Amino acid sequence: MLLRIIKYCDLNKRKLMDVYAESNYENTEYFFPDESNKETAVQKVEAGFMDYLKDEFFSLNEAAYWILEENDVWCSALRTCKILNGSYYLEALETRPDLRGKGYGAKLLSGVLNALEKDGPFRLCDCVSKKNVASLKTHEKCGFHIVSEKGYDYLQQEADDHSYGLEYRYSIEEKMEDKAISVRDFEEGDLPLMLKWLTDDRVLEYYEGRDVRFTMDTLAAHYLEELPLGFRVILEFDHIPIGYGQAYRLSGELFDEYDYPDNGRIVYAMDQFIGEPEYWNKGIGSSFLKMMADHLKKAKAADVILLDPHKNNDRVIRAYEKAGFRIIKSLPKHELFEGKMEDCWLMELVL
Repeated sequence: MLLRIIKYCDLNKRKLMDVYAESNYENTEYFFPDESNKETAVQKVEAGFMDYLKDEFFSLNEAAYWILEENDVWCSALRTCKILNGSYYLEALETRPDLRGKGYGAKLLSGVLNALEKDGPFRLCDCVSKKNVASLKTHEKCGFHIVSEKGYDYLQQEADDHSYGLEYRYSIEEKMEDKAISVRDFEEGDLPLMLKWLTDDRVLEYYEGRDVRFTMDTLAAHYLEELPLGFRVILEFDHIPIGYGQAYRLSGELFDEYDYPDNGRIVYAMDQFIGEPEYWNKGIGSSFLKMMADHLKKAKAADVILLDPHKNNDRVIRAYEKAGFRIIKSLPKHELFEGKMEDCWLMELVL
């Protein structure tokens, strides 16, 4: 039977601690290395575990403990919480030591996925140690995929070189035309998502560069400061955040930077990327640009929008052309990228 527990008072401490008996014992060396009595050390670890659940975990957004129960025994457990609209984080998947190798972990994980699917499309993120082959196989058996060489702990807000980032997505392959593309304002709470995207080499290959190393502090310093004459947005596909965009009005030296005439028209420039590679090559980028162009025309009275893609980025150039942009000139050695000045195209959309 699958149990979903959303209140601390509904937890059975002894049954839960029996699930985590092995890891709690191992954690005694980390948390209480000077405690010679192992039984006492385990009790201290268990007390700290339960205090965390009571004081921190159950205060998180949509926090839930999921339990697989059989014959009144708690066989496996994991916990989830909502980190962003349409996205959840999973942690602490474990099976009782005396019940391992019987498929309880996979059965629990599959049950949780089926329960979440009833509420519509979602993304479930996890990070698993690269050494934990059994857990990696369990995740993959249930439909998870490794999406990054570094795991990201959304609760601690830190990346981990020793873990893989895994994700499960529901309904991503359904008909694209039936799904809604939307934008919303960028918020401080989006920084963990930005860190995930901007530590993925697949994204950095086209945006910012693979030689750039972002941290939460550097992202906050850049993305939380005001964008002069502009704004930042998050791109969502069927309510799941998948990308970032920014638009800013050209003024002063920016016209010189783009080698574009300042003749009194209201001109905006844009930068954007889709941070989830699974959504590339599906026409979403073109649709996003059309939406932004419509917004800039109606809300900002924009006359022109400019883009400056690298000349060697054929994929985004095709997307921009599909959205109505046209190449108007070359911008030689326009942008410093991965240690060298890249040639770009200046692309224009007249509204």
